[in-house]
Amino acid sequence: MTNVDEEIKAVLGADDKAFLADLEKDDAMPDMVVNAFRTNMRGWMIFAWVQTFVLVVLTFWCGYEFIVATELDRKMFWGLFTILGFFSTGMMKMWVWLEMSRVSIIREIKRLELTLSPPN
Repeated sequence: MTNVDEEIKAVLGADDKAFLADLEKDDAMPDMVVNAFRTNMRGWMIFAWVQTFVLVVLTFWCGYEFIVATELDRKMFWGLFTILGFFSTGMMKMWVWLEMSRVSIIREIKRLELTLSPPN
């Protein structure tokens, strides 16, 4: 049993101990968002946030065009794109939330792993 414990200690380096010290604090929602940008998916997170912002602007623009349209076919056209914009924005937000959840779960697994390892 101690042989396995010693192997675990050898695997844990200074980086892991610093990571464990960082994990000790409880994260609030803004911290979770920031942590999602600190992973190797940083580029995709930036892309998703920019795309979500663009989709929100386009959705509001389509909604405005829907409101000011007077003909039925124009109302249907802009209404369809408004609904598609809402769905697209929702899907992007869901992906961002799932990524934040994934990062949070990985942090919890790492915390559990480091907590279960024997102290030095």
